Parts: sequence; structure tokens; C-alpha cells
Amino acid sequence: MHASALFHQQLSVVMENLNNIKLRNSSNAQDGQAKPERSCEDTKPPLDIFALIIGINSYKCVPKLGGAVPDADKFETFLRTQLGIPPDGIKNLRDEQATRSAVIRELMALKDNTRIVKNKTAIIIYYAGHGARAERPAHPDWTDWRTADGNIELLCPVDTEMTLPTEAGSAKVEAIPDRTISCLLRNLSSTKGNNITLILDCCHSAGLNRDPNGRTRGLDKLLTVSAKCDSDIVSLESQRSMRDTFSDVSSEAHEGFCTSWDSHVLLAACSRSQSAMEKNNEGIFTSALLKAMKKVPVVGLTYKSLMDHLDIPADYEQTPHLDGKHINRRLFSLSGEATSCSMTRCDSLKHVDGQYSLSLRAGFIQGVTCGSIYDIYDTDLPKSAPLATAVVSVGQRASSSCLLLSPKERSFFRNSGAGLWYARLSVTSGYELFAYCNNPILHQTFSQDPDGGTNLRYPFHLTDLRDNADICLEVDGTNLVSFGRGETNSFFKREKVGSYFGPVKQNHIFKKFPNFPSLFSYKPLASDVDEIRNFLDAYAHFTYHITMQSSKDIQDLVSIEMHRLKREMNNGLRIVGDPGDLLSVLATDGFVTITVATESLDYARNSNDAPRYGFTIRNRSDRKLYPHILFFDASTLEIDVMYTNMTSNREKMWQPSRTEKFDVDTCLEANSEVTFGLANGMVRPLLFSIPPGQEVDISFIKIFVTTEPVDLRSILQPSIEEGIQRGAMLRYVCDYIEEWASMTIPLVLVKQKPSLSDDGRSDGSASDS
Repeated sequence: MHASALFHQQLSVVMENLNNIKLRNSSNAQDGQAKPERSCEDTKPPLDIFALIIGINSYKCVPKLGGAVPDADKFETFLRTQLGIPPDGIKNLRDEQATRSAVIRELMALKDNTRIVKNKTAIIIYYAGHGARAERPAHPDWTDWRTADGNIELLCPVDTEMTLPTEAGSAKVEAIPDRTISCLLRNLSSTKGNNITLILDCCHSAGLNRDPNGRTRGLDKLLTVSAKCDSDIVSLESQRSMRDTFSDVSSEAHEGFCTSWDSHVLLAACSRSQSAMEKNNEGIFTSALLKAMKKVPVVGLTYKSLMDHLDIPADYEQTPHLDGKHINRRLFSLSGEATSCSMTRCDSLKHVDGQYSLSLRAGFIQGVTCGSIYDIYDTDLPKSAPLATAVVSVGQRASSSCLLLSPKERSFFRNSGAGLWYARLSVTSGYELFAYCNNPILHQTFSQDPDGGTNLRYPFHLTDLRDNADICLEVDGTNLVSFGRGETNSFFKREKVGSYFGPVKQNHIFKKFPNFPSLFSYKPLASDVDEIRNFLDAYAHFTYHITMQSSKDIQDLVSIEMHRLKREMNNGLRIVGDPGDLLSVLATDGFVTITVATESLDYARNSNDAPRYGFTIRNRSDRKLYPHILFFDASTLEIDVMYTNMTSNREKMWQPSRTEKFDVDTCLEANSEVTFGLANGMVRPLLFSIPPGQEVDISFIKIFVTTEPVDLRSILQPSIEEGIQRGAMLRYVCDYIEEWASMTIPLVLVKQKPSLSDDGRSDGSASDS
């Protein structure tokens, strides 16, 4: 069938489904069953903020600046006048006040500040001034602090490079390394919570380059940092905290000023290779930041959408960066993350041949299918009413076209000057879930009304045969619904040559281990039909994304090793056994067996004997790559991000610079390697536990590598144990980015209490190395 005819056939089916949904929703509204959605203004949270604002113009021994202090003053004014932050909620350091000792003292003081309430008060640290870099000291104390180019990043206090008297005579004042800032923020996060925003309007890689006239000004030489710099701050106790103070299996990543990935969100003025510019005595980045926050109320912004609204002049080669695990939270808040993750940006409104179309910034790597229906919004926050609906029509390399469907809603787009919208999946096309149900009442309910007006993303159908079902529903005598995996996997289309998807086909891996629970622990009431539907949708989403394969073999781009690690008495980590042992069993077994000696992560964190795990990824290509690591928990259906690339603003994210290279920083340069879990500066090691009462658990780690920066957070979804939420995930549209590949690693966690030998092998588990 011709591609155009196939699309229109798919569109006809999807439109019929969409019309049925609209009719049901309209009927529900007339019956008083539907509640109008509230705008984000209705859910405005009280802002409780404490800010440390640093601005430095009058340097003593490095070139002076003109706009850093005015930038800091403008940022303070914004907090006071626009957000209502009282004077006691702001600590200022300007020029001569911002010495090295004062900056570190004020950063440390945040930890003991009684005004800052843990997990309630947002902490903002704003810095405008010089940034710099230095060679990483060639000393054992710095071995674990790995960087992409061997250089560390620095913030420059006002007395940087000044020679001051010391007990030993005299010494130059050193700039503040990224390692020091990261350690301070990690400790602050453990005390006050991770609602921390670090804003850096400086060059943190390309030298000292803020210039009043818009020209680049910098020091050609690298600064020098001593091996013992801030060794009292980066103590053994702090290193242990950085490695092991996390609440679940997720690991943290990133180098530089966002090393402690879960501890804070970083907003940076530029990439490692660029200059942060100022013009007319104001920073380009701070000016754009304040303009965006004044144009769109803070309550209507997430960190991600704030980045989308940044308008950096096109004639400046300056790419703002956003980094951190929680960039989808509402600005300076702990809320909004789940729903914001489900949104993908769209733009480039066009009118061709009487039809309006939008461009979606997503592709096949996010699980996109042509013919799918999306709701269009003007915000990525929850509770906002959709403006229109659109259908995916054409797939391109890194984005896809969506045709607007509702003629009456086009006037909004015609009169809108924002040029920025967000899309959320409403009805998917091309994949369906098959369910078996033993209860006649539920069977009849689902037969007559499968989605019940809940707008399920994955259509499901009932089957009368267990052998044909993806998922089975059983209602017991207590009127609770139990869910068990069926004998098939409808999302499994084909097995690529050389892949390890045999255990996933027909759900084989879940049937192979008799001690793995046959039923999910989540059991809603049979009367709670919407919760049942939402579980089925979450199961379909999980299964689809764990099953999806790339057409390219990941080994064409990278090599991957998984290591078993052992913590030494000095809190260092060493690889035990052969580095290649863990993944070598995939070719024969199809999974990696890991022995877990405890149900408690708290116990494992404090035990030197508890095995830890890490990865090494080596770039085999001559171009930089962007690695991403996702964790899939088969018992809870949770999908979490362990590592993904930094994000930039909308103009810079997907557009190559004048050098034809993407200016979004990566940790995996051409022909380089990066470690996750082994190095103090990158990822903390993985720890695993087994749910109470289970002898076996199954999880998956999925590693992606892409040649362009992409946003994979739309794949995420919360644990069913935390309550199923509509809108915690999203699939988007269509073809391939320039190049990408993925690898899925099934992990079988076996509960044992082995005695560990020096080679790292455990009694009774030959594959656990």
C-alpha cells in the first residue's frame, strides 16, 4: 500500500477513535461527571526562597568586568519585586565582599541556616563574574575526578590570583574548583533537600571572557589549582556522602558544576567551549533569563520551559545549558515534574495548502508512530486546558510534522506570536494491548467502553484466551483485581540479529524463574475501573519501551562494559573480577544475574561488602556522542532516568553551530571513554535491593547513544506503588535522528547472602562478577 494511502487509512481509524472519546467526554460533562481543568494560576504555590547572589566586576588581578554587578543587582530586584522575597531571604556578595573565603563561607552557611526549611524552602545560588578552567592536578586525590578534556572548571572570586601572606610565607589565591562546589551542594542537598538552583553567568570552560562591548576577552593560559585545594571540604566523609547518599537504585551523573546530578538544577550561560558575553554592561544570559521570567509568570514555568523561552541573539555563539535530574519541576519548586515530563515542545507553525502544521521535537527513539493524536498546550505544566489536537503526518530526521485537526481552534495559532507550544500523547497508533479478564462484569464493562473516557494512550482489546493475552486480570473473593503477565508480548515485532531480546519475547524472562512473583503487588478494587485502565496503560507503556529496539547495532558506535565494584576501607572503589564478565553472559543466557544480600538499601549503603556496579562506555567513532541510561523496574513498572544529556534552549538544542557541530556539551567526546559508577566526579555506583518477601526480582537497564542531543524524559513513568498518574510519560513522533542505537540489559536479582572472595565471585552465582 502506498505510504500516503496507508497514512490516511490510519488517520481515518484514529479520527473515529477521537470522535468517540469526544462524544463520551461531552456526555460526561453534561452529566456533571467531568470537572473543568484549572489553569496553572489556580494552583500557584507559595514561594519560599532563600537566595545567595554574587556579582563581581572589580577583580584585583584579572580583567575587570562591567556587567556582572548590575546583573546581580537586577536579579535581586526581580526576586524582591516580582516574587516578593523579603530582605532576610537574600544574602548579597558584591565585588570586594566576594572573596574566596567569603564565598565558601556563605555556601557552607546555607546548610545551617534555620530560615531554610528542608524540602520546603527553595535555595537559589546566582553567580555573575569570571569563570575559568585549570588542568586537573596530577595527584591521587584527584584521580576519581574525571572530565571530558582533562580540565576542571572554576569560579573566580574577587581575589583570584592575588598573592596573600600565609603561615608558610605567601601564596596565590586559587579560584574555586567545580569539585568544591559540587561537594558543598551535595552536602547542602542532604541537609536541606534538593530544591536547589545554581545559576552561573560566567565562562566556566573557555577562560575569562565577559566583555562590555560584546567582544571576547579572556586569559590565554589555564589557571593553576593545587593538589590539596579545598581538601578539608572534599574529605573522606564528603566523598562517601557523594557516593552513597541516594534513596533508590538511580545513579547520578555529570561533570563540572552539575556533578551532583540529583542535588540541584544548573542553569549555565554557555557550553564548555564558548564564552559568556556581556554587552552594554549586562550579561546576554542574565538579560534573557530575566526577560523570560517577566514575560511568563514563574508559576507557569518549569526549568525546561524557561530554557525554551530564552531568546539569545542569533549573532552570539552562546548556548545556554540546563542540567540536573529534576529540570521538569516547576521553577523554584518541588512540584509539576511528573506531568511536565509527559510534554514535548513543538513549534514552527506553518500553513500550507489550507492546513496548519506544527513541528514536534521528538522521533522514533522516544517511541513515535505516525497517525497518533496529540493534545496541544501553551504550557508544559499540569491543569492547563488543551488548545487543539493534532495528528502526526510526516516523520523527519529529528522532528515530525503534525496536522492540526480542529478548524475552530486555528484562530489561536493564527494570532499567537509565542511560536512555542507543548504536545502530549492522546491516542497512539500502531500498537495495542491484549488483555484477558475472568470477571464477567469487568469483561462486559471493558467490551462496551474500553477507555471509559480516560484517554488511554495505548488502546487495549479483550481476548478470551489466556495464551493470546499480554496481561491477565483475575478478580478474587475479596473483589480485588490481580494482574499477571500473559503468554505473549504484542509489542515485540522482530528480533534484530545480534540482539539479546530472546528473554523479552513472549515474556520468557518472567516465566523462567519460578520464584519471581507471577502477580503484581498492586491490586485495585474491581469497582475502580479507571485505576484498572490506568494500570493497563502503564503496563503497555513499560512493555513498549523495554521491547523497542534500534535498527543500528550499538557496538558500531560504542563498547560497553559492566563492572562489579567493591568499596575499600578508605571508601575507594575497585573493580573485582574480569571487567567484561558481567555482560559476556548476555550472548548465552540473555540476562545478567546479580546476587543481592539484603532487602534494605540503607544497610547496603553502609556495608563495604555490598556489591556495587558501574559501567564504562567507550566511543569508537570520530564524533562526539550523547549517552543516556534508563532504569526499568519490572515489579513496579517504574521507568527512571539515571543519566541523560544536558539541555539547551530551543534555538540551540537541535541546530548545529557555525562549525557544523552541536554545542550542547557531552561527556563522551570522539574516541574517548566515560565511566558511570567508578569515578567520583561522574556517576555514583549502583546498589540494588529486592522488595520485601521476594526471592527474585527483574529489572532492565537500557543504554542509548545518539549523535545529537535528545530529550528522553518523555519515556519516564512513576512506580505503580506510588499511585498511577496520567501524564507521567509520552511517546512522540516519527522517523530517525541522524543516528542512534540502544542496548537493553536484563538484570535478574537473586536474594542470597554469599561470602565474597577477593575475585568478587559469590558462592552459588557464577555469573555475578
